[in-house]
Amino acid sequence: MGSWGKSILLLSLLLFFGSMPAYAEDAKRIVVKYKNEHLVNGLSYADSSKAKNAKVITVSANDTKKVLSDLKKNPNVLYAEEEKQYTYFGAPNDAYFQRYQSKDFSAVKALEAWNAFNPKSKPIVAVLDSGIDMSHPDLKNLIYKPFNILNGSTLPIDDVGHGTHVAGIIGAESNNKVGIASLSKGSYIMPIKIGSKNGISNIDLADGIYHAVKNGASIINISLGGEYSAYVEDACNYAYEKGVLVVAAAGNNGVPYYSFPAAHNTVMAIAASDSSTNTLADFSNYGDWISVAAPGVNIYSTYLSGKYAMMDGTSMASPMAASMAALLKNHHPGLTNNQLRWIIEASSDEYEGSLYHSNGRINAQNSFTLFNDFTRAYGATSVETSTIISMTGWETASAGVLEPEELELNPDLPTNEGRFVILASNQSFPDSLAAGALSYKLDAPLLLTYPNILRQSTIDTLNELQADKVLIMGGPGAVSDNVKADIESLGYEVTRLMGDDRFETAAAINNYIAKRSGKVIITNARNFPDALSVSAFAGSEQIPIVFVERNSIPEATHDFLNKYKFSKAIVIGGPGVVSDFVLKQFPNAERIGGADRFETNRKVINYFKPASDLEGIILATGRNFPDALSGAPVSAKFDYPLVLVDPAKGPAATFDFVKQKTAASEYLPDMITLGGPAVIPPAIVWRFDQILYNSWYKEEYGPYQQFSKHPDKPVTVNRK
Repeated sequence: MGSWGKSILLLSLLLFFGSMPAYAEDAKRIVVKYKNEHLVNGLSYADSSKAKNAKVITVSANDTKKVLSDLKKNPNVLYAEEEKQYTYFGAPNDAYFQRYQSKDFSAVKALEAWNAFNPKSKPIVAVLDSGIDMSHPDLKNLIYKPFNILNGSTLPIDDVGHGTHVAGIIGAESNNKVGIASLSKGSYIMPIKIGSKNGISNIDLADGIYHAVKNGASIINISLGGEYSAYVEDACNYAYEKGVLVVAAAGNNGVPYYSFPAAHNTVMAIAASDSSTNTLADFSNYGDWISVAAPGVNIYSTYLSGKYAMMDGTSMASPMAASMAALLKNHHPGLTNNQLRWIIEASSDEYEGSLYHSNGRINAQNSFTLFNDFTRAYGATSVETSTIISMTGWETASAGVLEPEELELNPDLPTNEGRFVILASNQSFPDSLAAGALSYKLDAPLLLTYPNILRQSTIDTLNELQADKVLIMGGPGAVSDNVKADIESLGYEVTRLMGDDRFETAAAINNYIAKRSGKVIITNARNFPDALSVSAFAGSEQIPIVFVERNSIPEATHDFLNKYKFSKAIVIGGPGVVSDFVLKQFPNAERIGGADRFETNRKVINYFKPASDLEGIILATGRNFPDALSGAPVSAKFDYPLVLVDPAKGPAATFDFVKQKTAASEYLPDMITLGGPAVIPPAIVWRFDQILYNSWYKEEYGPYQQFSKHPDKPVTVNRK
């Protein structure tokens, strides 16, 4: 073993003697995990563990080796381990007292995040440490269920100062004209005393984790550590399975060796960065096992006797990351432990120390941007949104042939070859919805435009797509001749597909798709959600969409149906959308409809994609439609069903539907959200994220036996 490994072991391998007043100085505690609840004969249990099927045994120091040996031979015992000592990572250092918080808050973009912060409910952050100054003016109003693991009958009085300092970084009351601010802007703090000036025990650490989880903590900070303990790993895994985010300091030895509990897969390990030099702190441990870094040098925070002090260490970096998690959790309480961790990691910012751990340094502004914009395709307007959505599906326009499937029935229809883009009005939804199948046929994106103005964003997108042909959907009332002339002046060949109304326009567009004796899709001309639900499938299945009124079939639609003599009609929507009277006039008609637009959407997806093999979904609002119009061609191209959601509530049946669809899928689904946060709130998106990526989160962050054989194995990152 190299000198690095030896140095960290010297700090952490010391056995814990005499620091617990409840036990004699020559006594040792051993934690035993059983396969079931049967007891081992001949042993007396001094107390029970907080964990299921685990017990803590008190034995004399002289008997420790024999008892451990006997227990390990017992087939009913999963593991038995002697109590171990952990160390606090970080110590008071008044030499840096003149530094200011603003340096570190600027490094992590705290002020920018606060501008976007909308507090909902303060989370409870457990601080497993040396206790807390209960009367500190920056902490006293936020203390929640304080507890002393060492002696349950007393308060968690801090006799070290470390816990008080950590607690202030996490949740010092902000904007109270007193002392300091915290990144979380103030969270509830659950101080759990697990150590004293005499040391910290792995048993007390694990029991503190169990206590925090069972008493409502959603985040746990552990600014201490040492060698591997199976008992502590069990506790960390328990917290993870209960949905609690555990954040821990990576250690202060400047080495790449694992420190526990930070190195457990269910724990988010935090390195320390130096905001003055924009580098990893010299003392910070490093390696691929570390999630992110946070400021940990010259950190000013609360201290004993109502005072404040500077401290260095990963002990200070860990609560900074925990404080950021609390800020996000307050902004959206529905975020899970997995999502909090992923957002913090994925939004971290590269800095000069990024090479020495898995991600970058925490960035609060980036985390809020990621929270709001994750998976989204949107712009400032429906027109700009359509360009962004289209570019999601197409880097460049593809070569296509514009000609009807039934040439004999359509001798006068214009034909053409080229790289097409379809252009429709952002005010005329039926024209866009009727064009889904044509878009798929030509492999052409669909852009929206204002009726009378050609925006520069549309021009730029046409250029970027390298198109040479533009098909305008609808007459001059939908897209004006001025817009058509502007496009032609740019060198594009423009063709209009139009009729006198939406019924004739739909027929004109779908003359290129329809086949004699084939299928046809019937939707209500006034009910856009149903048409939106089926538009993508109309594209991928190459089935024309035509429109009717609820109780009548317009002449243009009637003529279209007679022209192709369809063998089957698929009617979208219930009798309140397309009446039974109308349905009976179609050949071999089949209705797909539900009690509302969302149930109809689910039934449409099940009809066209009955198997649970979703490779992805596209979320679109079921209440307003411009953003979703360009999404139907992307949905057809990627074979991702368009899932309509209610911005207010989901609804629950749609969440369940997607969960059932993806549960049996062999794929890790993709997700695209059409429109900005005002169209589909982030709460809806992150609920779907939890459903779609639950298995990935568990694989990435969940428990697995990693260290039982090689707890001191070094990582591959070389800092030198």
